[in-house]
Amino acid sequence: MMEKPYSSKEERNMATSFVKRNTFSLRTADLFRQTRTPSFRRKPLPGQRKPCNCTKSMCLKLYCDCFANGEFCLDCNCKDCHNNLEHDADRSKAIKQSLERNPNAFKPKIGVKSGKVDAERLHQKGCHCKKSGCLKNYCECFEAKVPCTSRCKCHGCQNTEGDRANRNDRYPWFYMTDEVIEAATLCLVAQAEESLSGCTGEASEGVVEEMERMVLGEFGRCLQEIISNASES
Repeated sequence: MMEKPYSSKEERNMATSFVKRNTFSLRTADLFRQTRTPSFRRKPLPGQRKPCNCTKSMCLKLYCDCFANGEFCLDCNCKDCHNNLEHDADRSKAIKQSLERNPNAFKPKIGVKSGKVDAERLHQKGCHCKKSGCLKNYCECFEAKVPCTSRCKCHGCQNTEGDRANRNDRYPWFYMTDEVIEAATLCLVAQAEESLSGCTGEASEGVVEEMERMVLGEFGRCLQEIISNASES
C-alpha cells in the first residue's frame, strides 16, 4: 500500500522540528570541537619546536625556523616545501649559500654569555620588534624567556632585565588551561540545553536567535569570571 505523501505544511513542520532539535546542538558541538581539540594548529608542547608556515620560500631561507635550526620540516603548515630528503640537493645548495654569506648563519640564536659562573642566556643578534613592546611570542627574546639587551634594535621595549624583575609574569591568558576551557564549554552546553528545554511548539528564527543570545551572554560571563580571578590572584 502506497504511503500518503506529506503535505507542504507537514513537511515544513517536520523541517522546523528538525531544526529545533539539531541546529543549536550542531553549533555547540562545533564550538566544543574548536575549543577542546584544535586539530590543525595544535599548541606545541614545552621544548617542542613550532611548525613553520612558509608559503613562498620553499623553506630554504633563514627566516624558516626549521631550516635555520638545521632541521627538516615535519608536520608543518608550509607550502611547496623543499626542506626535506626528497629535495636534498636543493637543501644542501641553500645551506652552502647561506654559510657563504654568513658563516654564523646556523649558530643558535640564544647563546650563553661567557665569563660568569652562573651562565646567562642571551640572544646572539637581538630582536627588531617595533610595536609589541617585546611582550609577544613573535619576539624571539620574549619567547626564549631572555631579556632584551643592547644588541636588540627594538622600540618601546618592556622586556629588559629591570622590566622582568618588576613585572608580575601572570597574565589573564595564562589561566586559559584545558580544564578552564572544558568547564566554560560545559557551561555553554548547559545554557543551550536549558534554552532548548524551555521551547515548545515549532522552532522559529526568533527562538534560535534567543538561544544564541543567551549562550553568548553565558560566554561573556565565563570570560569575565576568568579575567577577574586572574586579576585577583
